[in-house]
Amino acid sequence: MAPERDRRFFLLSHPRSASNLLVRMLGLDQQPQVAKRWLNGYFFIESYFLSDKLGLRLKNVMDWTDDERTQMRHAYQGAFDTLQNHVSEAEKEGKIVFVKEHSYLLLEPVHQFKFHYGEDSVTEGPWTLDVHESYGTNLTRSEGNITLLPDEFLDTWNPIFLIRHPALMFPSFYRAMVDVHKMDDREVDDDMWVDMNILMSLYCPRTTYDWYAKRRGKAGDSEDQRDVCPIVVDADDVINHPEVVLKLSDKIGLDRDSLRFTWEAKIIKEDGEINLKSQRMLSTLAASQAVLKDKAAGNIDIDVEAKKWREEFGEKVAENLNRLVRSSMPDYEYLKDKRMRPSQV
Repeated sequence: MAPERDRRFFLLSHPRSASNLLVRMLGLDQQPQVAKRWLNGYFFIESYFLSDKLGLRLKNVMDWTDDERTQMRHAYQGAFDTLQNHVSEAEKEGKIVFVKEHSYLLLEPVHQFKFHYGEDSVTEGPWTLDVHESYGTNLTRSEGNITLLPDEFLDTWNPIFLIRHPALMFPSFYRAMVDVHKMDDREVDDDMWVDMNILMSLYCPRTTYDWYAKRRGKAGDSEDQRDVCPIVVDADDVINHPEVVLKLSDKIGLDRDSLRFTWEAKIIKEDGEINLKSQRMLSTLAASQAVLKDKAAGNIDIDVEAKKWREEFGEKVAENLNRLVRSSMPDYEYLKDKRMRPSQV
C-alpha cells in the first residue's frame, strides 16, 4: 500500500526551541486521531548517545573502525526500523502520525564530518538505510538531502520546522548540556565546542527546509505559501499568538477540543522510572501550568544578552555563545521570514 503523505507529520526541531511546549499545546497525548509515542518521537536519539559514548562525535567517519561502523549502522537501522514500525501500526489503525525529532539527529555521518572538516575531508559516499520496498527499489539521495533518510521516504512526510531566536535557544541548550553531562561526570570541554558548531547552528533545518521547498515546488514567502508544507513555526508565535497553534492544528487535522493552553505540572516518566536527562530538558515546562510569556524573544538585543552570558558563564563560554548565535542569525532570519503567521482563525 502506498504511504499516506497527508497523514504523516514530521516536527523538525532543535533543543530548547519550545518543541515540548508546542507538543503540549497541541494536546497530542489526548488527540484521538494521533498515534501515541513516548515524548512523541526521538527515534534517533539513542544513535546520538551511542556515537557520543564511542567517542565518534568528532572522529572523522573515515577513521572509524569496522566495529564502530557496525555498531553505528546497527543503531541507525534500528532507529529507522522502530520509526517505520510505528508508522505502519499507526496507519493500519487509520491514525495520524506525528513525529518529533531534533533535525541534527537525522544528519548523515558523511555530511556531518564534511561540515566539521571540509568537503575534501571525507571521500566515501553517504550512508544509506534499508528501507521497505513500498518506497521503491531504486532509492535516491538528491543534492541537499543531508539526512540518513532517502528522498522517497522524506517525500511521504509533511515537515514542520520549529525555530527560536538563537540568543535564547543556544544559551538554554548550553545550561542543559552542562547539567546533563554532570550526570555522566563529564564537563563541556574544548572538543565539545567543536561539536557545538553544528549542534548550535541552524544548518540542518535550513538545509532540509530548502531541500523540501525545492522538492515541493514551494516558492517565495507570500501568505498563501507560508501555510504550505514545508511549514515554519517560530517559538515566539507559539508563545504569544495562540491562533498560530490553532492554524497548525487544523493543518494537521487535530481536534481543537483537545488543544491545551493550561495544564497541571507533571514529571515525565519512562517505563515507570524518572528519566533524569529527559526530566532536565523538560524541567521548565514540567513546572509550569500555562504558557510562559517571558520565554519569548521579542526584540532581544544580542549585545545585552552577551553581557549576561559573560556574567553567568565566564568569558570563554560567552565568546563561543556569541560567535555561534551571531553566525546562526542569517539562517534564523531566513526561516523566520517564511514562518506561518497569526491571522484571523
